[in-house]
Amino acid sequence: MPPPPQNIFKGLPPLVFSQREIEKIGLHPTGRLRLLDGFIEPSGGATSEVAQQEARIRSLTKEIANRQREINTLGDEVERLPNLRASLKHSREQQQAQEGQSAEIAQKSKQLDELSQKIALLSREIEELDRLDLELNVAYGSLSDATQAIEGDWLKTLNSDSSRAIAANVLDIGNDLRTATNRIDALSEPINSATNQARMRRGELEAEARHLRSEVEALSAGAGAIAATIQQLDAEIRKCESVVERRQARQSSIDQLKIQRAELLQTLEEAWQRTFEKRKLVAADINAKFAPLIKADVEQFGYTAPYSGLLRNMMQGSGIQYSEVSKKIASTVSPRELGEWVEDFDTRALAQAIGISEDRAAKIIWAISQNDLGDLFVLKVEDSVQFYLQDQSKHKPLNALSTGQQCTVILPIILNETGRVLIFDQPEDHIDNAFIVGTLVKSMRERAKDDQLLVASHNANIPVLGNATRVTQMGSTGDRGFLLVSNSLDVPEVVEAITNVMEGGIEAFDARSKFYHAEP
Repeated sequence: MPPPPQNIFKGLPPLVFSQREIEKIGLHPTGRLRLLDGFIEPSGGATSEVAQQEARIRSLTKEIANRQREINTLGDEVERLPNLRASLKHSREQQQAQEGQSAEIAQKSKQLDELSQKIALLSREIEELDRLDLELNVAYGSLSDATQAIEGDWLKTLNSDSSRAIAANVLDIGNDLRTATNRIDALSEPINSATNQARMRRGELEAEARHLRSEVEALSAGAGAIAATIQQLDAEIRKCESVVERRQARQSSIDQLKIQRAELLQTLEEAWQRTFEKRKLVAADINAKFAPLIKADVEQFGYTAPYSGLLRNMMQGSGIQYSEVSKKIASTVSPRELGEWVEDFDTRALAQAIGISEDRAAKIIWAISQNDLGDLFVLKVEDSVQFYLQDQSKHKPLNALSTGQQCTVILPIILNETGRVLIFDQPEDHIDNAFIVGTLVKSMRERAKDDQLLVASHNANIPVLGNATRVTQMGSTGDRGFLLVSNSLDVPEVVEAITNVMEGGIEAFDARSKFYHAEP
């Protein structure tokens, strides 16, 4: 009498495969990838860490876009600066050429210059307050994003005592972040008050300057006009110089944000590389075990369909014939590289990479830039996995095989999975007896040394040749099933149940059992 059945579902849950799943699992790229990844030991916490990195990359990309838009609005002011400086130089040369200026004009001009300097200082103060308000708003948004990430639902999934204890500290960090957010929010009113006071004072000085300028112009139309022009040009130059400083500060902050993002992207790419190396090892193991009949191949970043699909969505409604160009980009340019080109509006790089004109590349980049580039930067182009079956002198991919041949490839690979209970429903359908005897049963017997396998089958050869530990025969009334017999393979009632359905009867049972039990 065999020992009573034990709890076989400790640890990882069992893998259950119906006949249809066995037939279809290898026909789709994601199915083949999942099949290969089943042999890779999962790393605890990696999924949560990747999600946090992706969220941070999205946040940084959004900040970069916002600051780049601000720089774009400052472009005209920067371009005016050389012409303003040239005009100011010319006006001062005219002023120096004039002689006989009255002392009164000189005095009022000096007063006007002093007012202009005060107005310029107030203008810079207002710009600095505006900049401070903007930076605090950005910090407020980043802290809010961080608070949401820390207080997310992922904390509820922690089960161990140690992780829950740490989670309490994480929640404390979330409270600190909320406190910091509230403190930033409290600064809004004093900033607005200081800004309004500076604007009011600047308005008063500007009114005083206008009055003084009119007096100077009245005393000497020619000299006054030149002086007024100099004062106006000087004020505009100061304003443009302030804009240049803001532009440089924004560009510097963008450069820093890109460095932070690049570090996160590098971490992700290194993780992707490690996964690819593990997949190559799994494929090599499959090839070593099943060659030359079955072959596995892994192409890094070979599954580009989701990438090209994202590009099609980004370019929809742009008037671009995006179907072919999206495939070309996806097969040639990495998402990260494309995202950086779009941010820099590098039409030449894209044109050269995929062999199109710069005008067309500009239209593509513009269309993509209207979307959230965070989706592009965090997109992982998956590896492509393909399985082959030797047919005469060459290997054929799964999509070129019959249903039976596809199962001939997939079943041994699934049976190579260790550390899990496998459950099959009629795996022998569509498979010829030669494969059942030569490969399927052999794989089952190899697996039985370490892991449990449950098979529902109409083929009596499988339990006999597979040296089953327990055989269960079911009957049916048409409405429900019921147990007929369940015992070890050498129990007479089990032998009788098998010989009743096995071609050749008891003689075949004895012959096959002795032959396969005698194998080394």
